Order: sequence, then structure tokens, then C-alpha cells
Amino acid sequence: MNMSTDSQGEESPTLSLKWPEFMRNHSTFWAGLAMIAIIFILSAIKGEFGKIGNDNDDLMRLVQIRDYLGGQSWFNTDQLRLGLAGGTDMHWSRLPDIPIIILAKVCGLFASDEMALRIAYTAWPPLSASILIFAAVKGARFWDAERAGPKLRTYAFTLILLAFFVFNFYRFKPGAIDHHNIQMGLVCLAMAFCLDRQFRFKSFFIAGVATALSLAVGVEVYIFAAVFCGFVALNWLIEGDKARSATQGFGLGLSLGLALSFFGTIASSEYGRVLCDSLSLITVSAGVAGGLGLALSARFSSHFSIKGRLGALIGVGVLCALLLTQQAPQCLANPLNVIPEQVDRLWLSKITEAQPLRLSDEDALIQFPYLLGTPLLALFLLLKARWNAHKQSQAVWDSHVLVILLLLVSIALTLYQVRFYVFAYVFSILPLAAWVGRIYQAGLDRVNNHVAGDDAGPKPSNIKYIGALALSLPFMWGMPGALLDIAQEGADAPEEEVVACYSDDVMAQMKTLPTGFVMATSNGGAPLLTYTDHRSMSGNYHRNIAGIALQIDIATTAPEDAGALLTKHDVDYVHFCKTDTQTLILIEENDKGLYATLQDENVPSYLTPILSLEEGEVTIYKVTG
Repeated sequence: MNMSTDSQGEESPTLSLKWPEFMRNHSTFWAGLAMIAIIFILSAIKGEFGKIGNDNDDLMRLVQIRDYLGGQSWFNTDQLRLGLAGGTDMHWSRLPDIPIIILAKVCGLFASDEMALRIAYTAWPPLSASILIFAAVKGARFWDAERAGPKLRTYAFTLILLAFFVFNFYRFKPGAIDHHNIQMGLVCLAMAFCLDRQFRFKSFFIAGVATALSLAVGVEVYIFAAVFCGFVALNWLIEGDKARSATQGFGLGLSLGLALSFFGTIASSEYGRVLCDSLSLITVSAGVAGGLGLALSARFSSHFSIKGRLGALIGVGVLCALLLTQQAPQCLANPLNVIPEQVDRLWLSKITEAQPLRLSDEDALIQFPYLLGTPLLALFLLLKARWNAHKQSQAVWDSHVLVILLLLVSIALTLYQVRFYVFAYVFSILPLAAWVGRIYQAGLDRVNNHVAGDDAGPKPSNIKYIGALALSLPFMWGMPGALLDIAQEGADAPEEEVVACYSDDVMAQMKTLPTGFVMATSNGGAPLLTYTDHRSMSGNYHRNIAGIALQIDIATTAPEDAGALLTKHDVDYVHFCKTDTQTLILIEENDKGLYATLQDENVPSYLTPILSLEEGEVTIYKVTG
């Protein structure tokens, strides 16, 4: 409140907090809210509201949530309609289901159950972007806090770069409910709070909890979690007592987060199982032991010499290693190594996101710059800054080392599997935003100095930062290759044929059939479970290897033998799509097999066509024995 004078000379109270001022003081909040609103608006214009994502994982998560809402136990994530008799023991965490279930329950107060669920899976993905936005802005402010002198408002350019990402990244669009959106936000949250060079307990506790939750959501971020743990440990090793509180906070947060995630999502009957692709008592015990060991070491050993602290860290590391190697050595290997050779060759090696980034690929000229251009630029800028600091005899150990490590790991993982490129870009946002901010500030200083000096010469420009901003966007790196590709192929190149194997019409027609066991390619597993009541033999999930292997065997086996396999496993229907990529791969594998025979329209006697859909592209056969 402040005082103003009215017409009669008396002071009257007026509100000092006016709306425009409130907006200015909360610019980050409004910017984040605007981003989320724009995602909703763009999606509404495109007609995406109320639609589940097209990705198989979005469909499968919807199936999992429906099963829970339909009465399946919270601790039971088995998918009984997927795979062979007995179903498939899915390894998915329940944590990403929580916000969708809560939204559905709230919306269920004023809408039907199905409508409430539709609202929930429409709303949650854009809302989940708030975690990433908050984390990135918090990290930017910690980043600027390390600088001496005037701050460069790195967070403003962070918001700009982040906007380009969230508007274009599929996982923040309505219906994209798989776990990658929340997992990315949690990883970024852990990174952001590890950048706090005031070494506050609260910041590092949040970082530890975020690390634990990201692990609970999906094990693909194990290596990032290892980087966070390693950074905190090395930070304590170097800083000693100064980092004691921060190290305790991270260790306790990690331990508490893992313990709560485990006991909150894993049934007591499962405590004895050793699982490498999800939380299990063995892996969680190693993580909890590591977190508590780190916290206790910081509590009692921070006053030791650097050699003493190193000894404490080695002791914690040996304890964790013993827990894993003695009780679950298989968890130190790649879980995909156990996949049979034929399944690996005909299924896993054909899944795009699981493939390495290769120079031999046809679109490498576009893919390499687009996926790695910005992370490599960010890495170069950080390494250059570290080198300059070293030459000036300045300390080179700071929180920026964490971002260097994360960039190195994420770039290497992108080369191994292209799906990790999104992490590489997210980790590059802060250093790139700071770089653009420095260029902007330098230009602004030149302009201000020109005005203050009353220089008669031409007024300097402040637009160089626009070029830096452009170089910080992935599509700018991919554009030259894309233009060259268009020039080489011609502007009138034919569009790729749209495959309608699992279209809405196909699923609607299949739903009218008596419930049964369906053999389709693994691409059909999630749509069949989502839109019909049938069981599906195969789906794109590595715990469904038995179902995938059987589907491959039947498709590539001679028709007379394929019939015996269909009868043996009580298959009711065969879904055959001529243009499915997987169908064509299996036909190429054996041009005398069942799929090749069906492609030539030579139908064995044990199959009766009952539905012809999508202008003959899809045929549903009844297995008659």
C-alpha cells in the first residue's frame, strides 16, 4: 500500500501492486503460462483435442490406465491381453500415470468416466511442460548467479530457446501421454538444482529427489543419474566442507526418492525379484546405499584431507558395486543382449528410435546437423570457456562442468540410439542462452556507450545476437541438408504412401468381431488393445519377445506348418496388411512363407477371409483349423 492525496488534500490509501507491475515481476510465470496456452491453441486448431497420441507407447499407457481405473491393482502392471497365454509382465512405472489419473478423477466429478479420461490425457502433456520450463529457468538463474558483475538475463533467452523446443517436440502435445515428457522435466530439474553454487541443502535435496524419480519413471536415464551422482561426489571431493550440506541433501534426496518410489509402486510379493529394466529391491538397495553413504561421508568426513575424502568415496563406490555384482550382475549388461538373433534382426533393428546415428544413412546429411549441431556448439562454447579460464589461472571447477559431462554423455548416447537427441538439446539450452545473452549485452553496451559519448559516427547495431540465436536452433542446422536433399530429389518427388493398417475404420470393424486372439505385426499390438477387446499376440515391447518371436515364426514359416502353429496357440484371427513395413520385411525374409502366400492372394484352407478393409489393403482372416 502507498498513500495518495485526494481532491480535498487528505491522504487516501491506494494499492501499490498494479496489474502491469505484477505481470512484469512475474514475467517467467506468464511466459511459461503463455507457452502452455499456445500448445493448447495450436493443438485445438489442428483438431488434436480429445485424441490419444499415435505413438504405440501412448496407446499402451492409456490401456494401462484404463485397466487400473477398471479395477486392476495399482501394483499390477501386467498386460493380460498382450502376448501368449498368461499375458506380458510389463515393466512400466505407475508414476507417470498419477497426474492423468488425478485429472481423470477430478474431471469425473462433472463428466462421464470416458470423457473425464479424454480431458485428462488431452490436458496433461501440455501441462507437463511446466516442469521443464520451471527447471530450465531455475537453472538459468543459477547459471547467471555464478557470474560476477551485471547479470545477462540468461533466463530470457532460455525461455526463447525452450519455446522452440516445446512447440515442436511431440511429447508435449495433447494425447502424448508416454513417460518421456515428465522424465525430461525431472532430469532437467536435477541438472538445474545441481547448478546452485551456494551449495544449499534444499537445492541439492530437490536434485536428489528428481534424480530418483527420473530413475523410477524409466531406466534409460541411468547414465544421466550416474553423472549427477558422480558430479556431486567429485564436487564434495574438491570443495570439502563447503559442499557438505549440499552433498548431504543430494544423498538423502536420492535415497528417500528411490525408497518412496519403490515401496509406493512395487508389490510386496515382488520384493524378491531381480529386475534390471525397472525398480527392484537389488538395484534400489544399491542406489539407497550410495545415497546414504554419500550423505554420511559428507556428514562425518568433510573435514578430512582430499585423500581422506577420496577414501570415503571409494568405500561408498565399492559397497554399491558389491551389492550389484554379487546379487544382480546381469544388471550391468545390456538387457537387449538376450533377444534372439532373428527377433533382433527382423524387429529391434527396424525400430528407428533404437538405431544408432550412422554416416551411412541416406538422410545423414540432414540428421547429423539437426540432431547434434546445437549440442556440439554448446559443448564447444563450454570447453572454450574452461580453456580460457585455465590460461588465466582461474578455477576451472564449477557447476558448468556438470553440463559438459551431460552433453558428452547425451551426444554419445545419441550416436548409439537417436532417441536421446532430445536430452542433448535440453542440456545445451543453458550454455547457448548464456552465449546469446553475452552477445546481446555486448551489443547493448556498444549502443549505450555511443549515446553516452555523443559520438557523431554511425550508430552501432545490436543485431548480432539474432545470428547466434539462429545457430542455437536445431532446424537451422538441418536446413542446408534438407534444401540440398530437395534439390537432388526434385520438388515433385512422390509423397510416402500412408499406411492405414490400423486405421479407425479397421479397428472399429474388428471391434464388432467376437473377442479372440489376434495375430498381427507388432505395430498392431497397442491399437488392438486400445480400440478393441481382443488379445494381441505381439507388441513393440521387449518383454513381449515370446509373442514377437512367435508372430515372426508363423509369418515366415511355410503355410502348411504355419497352420499348425496357429492352431496350437489358439489363434482366432490373422490381421494381414499388405503395406505394413513389418509385413514387407517378413515377406522378404522368406518368399515362401505364410505372409508371402497371403500377399500373392493364395489363401490356405485353414484361413477364411471375413473382412476386407481400406480398399483391400487390410484383410482379416478367421482361423478355422
